[in-house]
Amino acid sequence: MTKIFRATKEDFDGTGNYFETSQAYTDTPTLYMTARPDTLIQGILKRVHWRLNPSNAVTYQLYLFSDAVADNYGSEMAKIFDSTDVVALGADDTEYDAEVTTPFKLASPGKIYYLITWSGAPGDTLGYIEASGERE
Repeated sequence: MTKIFRATKEDFDGTGNYFETSQAYTDTPTLYMTARPDTLIQGILKRVHWRLNPSNAVTYQLYLFSDAVADNYGSEMAKIFDSTDVVALGADDTEYDAEVTTPFKLASPGKIYYLITWSGAPGDTLGYIEASGERE
């Protein structure tokens, strides 16, 4: 029997302020999604599904990490998803769905960190990020 996990961050009215922070790839991610089960330590990321709808039309890049680290080397080592592998720049109010096969080991149980690099100030942003896969 396959054991699965799912992690989501949702803001359907734009008031949660979950997606508006712009961080460079080498910044330490400050935002995270909590996986279910919240005891998740390692597994294989199989799918990332997302849609972001900023009130200002700007583009973005989305990254998922297994740990909150900064600098080029640390970011590369902790990266488990990079939206530029799917689309060069994410577009306003466009749904994306990526199938991947990325093994990971989380530094903190149940925490999948995310970081968004915006091309400008996004304003209030509604949307969602969902990651799922198999857990070990």
